[in-house]
Amino acid sequence: MLGGSACDRAVLGSSARVSNLCSLRGMRRTKIGSLFLVAFTLLLLAFPREARAEGKDKAGRWMANIRLGVAANLGDSFDGAGRRFYRRAQAVISPEIAVALDRGYHAYLGIIPQFQVGDSFTVINIPLTFQYDIELPVKGLFIYPKVNAGYSHWLEANGNYFVIEPQVGIKYQFHKNVHVGGEPLGFPIYIGERNGRSDVGGQYHFLGGIGFDW
Repeated sequence: MLGGSACDRAVLGSSARVSNLCSLRGMRRTKIGSLFLVAFTLLLLAFPREARAEGKDKAGRWMANIRLGVAANLGDSFDGAGRRFYRRAQAVISPEIAVALDRGYHAYLGIIPQFQVGDSFTVINIPLTFQYDIELPVKGLFIYPKVNAGYSHWLEANGNYFVIEPQVGIKYQFHKNVHVGGEPLGFPIYIGERNGRSDVGGQYHFLGGIGFDW
């Protein structure tokens, strides 16, 4: 029949409503993403141009840091013998070396190994890192978003992962060659395999330390 049954028309109408709903959700996500991009751009433009154009608070484009802290598992972990660790924590030591990509010494690219030890298992992360320093109104004070991404190996569990970690940190440049600071927000996500089985996990990092510029 050309017009179809009432049931067919209802199904078609329901499909159209679902399609419209998905389209509206997609438009909302696009708008939210655009708003975040605009807000970040305005944040960068809010600081004095002179401060962005010159790295006058830092001695040079090279930066090295050493950080200590804690890594807390966001889910249950297992060692090579299959013992459960119930979200226990590990000690972390993380050296870093990076170079500024711009003349204002704000955008840094580098390498940031992380060594985590505790509760009978060891984690070695070897990611690359990108960081962008945003100068705050207080002279020498910076906040920075940061992303680390690279290889991770869990020794006792025989795990091999790709790790990606978004972070937010803050530092104070009290001398042109020295700064102190911390990263209170860090969430590494591990995607890979453990003992031949697919595995996904997450941690929370809290780190603090000292750094040098030259």
